Amino acid sequence: MSSGPGVVVIGHGPAGAAAANAFREQDAHTPITIISGEELSCYSRPRLPEVVSGKVAPEAIRLHPDEWYAGRGMKLSLCQNAVKLDTAGHRLELPNGEIIFYTKLVIATGALPVQPPIACLWNGCMCCVPCRMP
Repeated sequence: MSSGPGVVVIGHGPAGAAAANAFREQDAHTPITIISGEELSCYSRPRLPEVVSGKVAPEAIRLHPDEWYAGRGMKLSLCQNAVKLDTAGHRLELPNGEIIFYTKLVIATGALPVQPPIACLWNGCMCCVPCRMP
């Protein structure tokens, strides 16, 4: 890997992981840094109930082990969020004050679901949609 600015991916869900991997397949030398606010590398969110129920260990739902990223020259920066972005200067800042320079930036932070304005659809942490039996 070369040193210096490279590709930075903000967000490490499936889209961020796929973007980093696709870039690596095209370029084996440019540094890639993946920044994620989560503690773990990318995992399958739809499989979380399997972990909660005890059917599988948390590692079983991860898309790739940490060694997979290291073996492809990708640096994982977990438990970090970008707090400042300077697109003109091609740099971003992390909460600890670290500045990361980049040549290419991918923002793959996902989206928040849209909550439709329906009365009693959501009550704190419990869905309240009534069931109607025929």
